[in-house]
Amino acid sequence: MFYNYKIIIFIIILICYYYFISHNKVIIKNYNIIKNNNTNIFENGIIKNNFFIIDSNNLDSINSHMYGFSISEKGIITDNYYKDLGYYEPPEPQGSFILIRKSENEIRLDQDFHGNIGIYIYENNNNDYFAISNSFLLLEEYLFDKQKISLNKDFSDNFVVSYLCTPSIYETMIKEIIKIPPNSFIIINIKTNNFKVKNY
Repeated sequence: MFYNYKIIIFIIILICYYYFISHNKVIIKNYNIIKNNNTNIFENGIIKNNFFIIDSNNLDSINSHMYGFSISEKGIITDNYYKDLGYYEPPEPQGSFILIRKSENEIRLDQDFHGNIGIYIYENNNNDYFAISNSFLLLEEYLFDKQKISLNKDFSDNFVVSYLCTPSIYETMIKEIIKIPPNSFIIINIKTNNFKVKNY
């Protein structure tokens, strides 16, 4: 009886492994289509208005902006509110937002207390390049032909058996990309071209 259970488990593992390999082939095929067609999804206005990429090579081009909204006693706060204040006022922790505030020497990225949108960071192995986005998929597409990215197989395998385990909330399917904790923010030093993740 126990022997039969072992056979059944072995068959399930084989099926899951086949699914994982097939799924990754589809991902690679889609990446090749994007690369061959020279597709730039930033040309889409909806993408441009709701998502961002901060590239360590182009920090001068970054502008202050609020993505999403926060909730305070004053009501629902959006980018127009911070634009009128010059982006100096710190955000309320409630809501669903990422607030980018740029000063002369630094760029600060705040998020709501629960990290509802999510902030993703890519850093290469030499620690001389980083990129930050509020979209994992957008960051992948942006980096695909610019930097080395590699599959995080252990994390990817968890999707096959996600109902049996709890994957890391900080890792992603790409080894070099992490998601910062919800109770944290990012400070980018423009002069030294590096960043730090800090807790509130």
